[in-house]
Amino acid sequence: MTNFEELVEKRIIEPYEVSREEIAYLLGVARRDLKTGKAVSKSNLDWAFAITYNSILQLSVAYMNYLGYRPEPEPNM
Repeated sequence: MTNFEELVEKRIIEPYEVSREEIAYLLGVARRDLKTGKAVSKSNLDWAFAITYNSILQLSVAYMNYLGYRPEPEPNM
């Protein structure tokens, strides 16, 4: 398993100080997307999956931020 130091060294993630407000915002987006995904699942499972996937992504970023890291921004090409 790769540890955080290796990911920082490879420039995949970077150390990051996050505020409680930022984490609260990401959790709010995740809750909204879970609710929307559930509602959409009655009419379109593909979109429900995409929306729910975004919820999981937001939760993952929130947890990563809580641990003191964030994904390394992609360089402009």
